[in-house]
Amino acid sequence: MDTMTKAILINSTARTITEHTIDTWRDISPAIGCEMFTCVTLTKEGETAYVDDEGLLRRPKAFVKFASYHHPLAGNVLILGTDSMGESIDTSLSVEEVGRMVDFLNIDDIRKMVKEGAL
Repeated sequence: MDTMTKAILINSTARTITEHTIDTWRDISPAIGCEMFTCVTLTKEGETAYVDDEGLLRRPKAFVKFASYHHPLAGNVLILGTDSMGESIDTSLSVEEVGRMVDFLNIDDIRKMVKEGAL
């Protein structure tokens, strides 16, 4: 990334979805409020979610569930596009599209999903 890259930031606690920009990969951790992050592929087109790698260890209370991914993600999420070489690029998704892709969950929702065998 040599220029500002368009991203979508999901705040799981505030339940907001906003446009965001990052300059380098070093901006990802501060954007989502973590020290280490991991990646989850969201779409065939290469949209990638970056999420706190230690999110489940922090006693999370807020989660994001994507229709295209089988498990809820703990904490905040940053979405970027990915090119054929694995480099981060502008996301092609809009705030509205992401809003239709996600559900916000709390810890009671997760407990219910576990109890029902959905996780």
